Amino acid sequence: YRDKDIKRIACRVFINLGMNAVELLQMPRLRPENLDRHFKITGRENLDNALSRGKGVIMLTSHLGNWEYMGAYFALKGYKGSVIARRIYYKPYDMFLRKLRSSAGVLSIDRNSSVRRMIKILKGNGILGILPDQDTNKVSGIFIKFLGFPAYTPTGPVALAKSTEAAIVPSFIVRKNGYHHIYVEEPIRIVDTGNKAETLRINTEQWSGVVEKYVCKYPEQWVWMHRRWRTKE
Repeated sequence: YRDKDIKRIACRVFINLGMNAVELLQMPRLRPENLDRHFKITGRENLDNALSRGKGVIMLTSHLGNWEYMGAYFALKGYKGSVIARRIYYKPYDMFLRKLRSSAGVLSIDRNSSVRRMIKILKGNGILGILPDQDTNKVSGIFIKFLGFPAYTPTGPVALAKSTEAAIVPSFIVRKNGYHHIYVEEPIRIVDTGNKAETLRINTEQWSGVVEKYVCKYPEQWVWMHRRWRTKE
């Protein structure tokens, strides 16, 4: 990118975040009957087909577009599940945000919650929403290339999928002109090499590659201010 392109993208990143904040306050107004006015979806059949297996779905997304609205969309469409969320240290805001989510039927579980709770959701054929596109050195992870640089990346999605047979379904929400477009990709085909470390690496690279594709396509809607490459090898 040229300097002027970087400045343009940076400006639009903050515009997108500002719009997210305003829309978040409007979340209680979302209703099943008005969803189709604000959202379009491509690939919903990929989610439904994955759920038809009865093993649950790990809906893997990123901090792109208005990611809070994606959870609201599926909850209001009648899908059951929870989203893993990092607890915000300022408790009043954390409670406020969780209340907004619950207004749309989105249930939050803390990132540090028992893995058994996450497994229970998947065993009940529910959806577990995960946003593993940030540098989180408090969880198990490995270094893989992201946008050309080594980035510490959580291995939890693959480990959960392996232990529960749940499908990993990459899904993303993108802000378009006057509406939000949700894209549901085909499930990640889990490769089992027989070697645990290699299996984690290969499949983590798979889902991270899908995230990378969307970040490259819609760079003005990703949270670039996060220090994605903070942890060093």
